[in-house]
Amino acid sequence: GFSNPHDIAVCANGSALYVAEIGPNKIWKFELVPPKK
Repeated sequence: GFSNPHDIAVCANGSALYVAEIGPNKIWKFELVPPKK
């Protein structure tokens, strides 16, 4: 999990979510996959 999340952002095409943490000074990237139909 996150220890000190600070901000989130989504890339322009919506394919990735970024979470910035202050404390461990990390940026997490999560690939977003659309739900299957």
